[in-house]
Amino acid sequence: MRQRFLNALSFGAASVTLAFIVIAAFLSARTSFTSKILIYGVFFMVGAGICRKNVNLRTSPIAAILGFAVTSILYIIWGTFGFKFGASLAFALGSSLLLLSFVPEGAFDIVLTPFSYFGGFVIGNLLLSHLNLHDVEGALISISLSGVLGAFAAMMVAFLKLFLEESKRFGKRSL
Repeated sequence: MRQRFLNALSFGAASVTLAFIVIAAFLSARTSFTSKILIYGVFFMVGAGICRKNVNLRTSPIAAILGFAVTSILYIIWGTFGFKFGASLAFALGSSLLLLSFVPEGAFDIVLTPFSYFGGFVIGNLLLSHLNLHDVEGALISISLSGVLGAFAAMMVAFLKLFLEESKRFGKRSL
């Protein structure tokens, strides 16, 4: 049951990333926020619904949770007492390095990890979009760049972790 929930979370977050791409590519900027929320919700539900039971995902569900958590914390910090741009990016990289403690299950888990991280980032942005950070200089750019950089770093960390685990296993096999 727990693994099925994690799979649904991972596939749902990756589907939110796909919804972001569809919205950015095909919808105008004048489309209402409510319509966009509905599209994100439908994509999340469809993604969570098509998740497979026989896939064991470890890293990508954690990446979705980290993407959401980092975005939420950055919104709260920027809205409360301000923050430095570099510290915001370091915060995103630090959360991605937390993924080093999780071993990806395979190539599919690695491919899904950055999409899940970015999906968690988008969900965090949607939930906290009512905060007025337009007046705080650099806040929205910092949060956006930390989301993209965090997704890229999550992918690199997942590749590194899989490489290290396969190297260990290869070393034991050759002895």
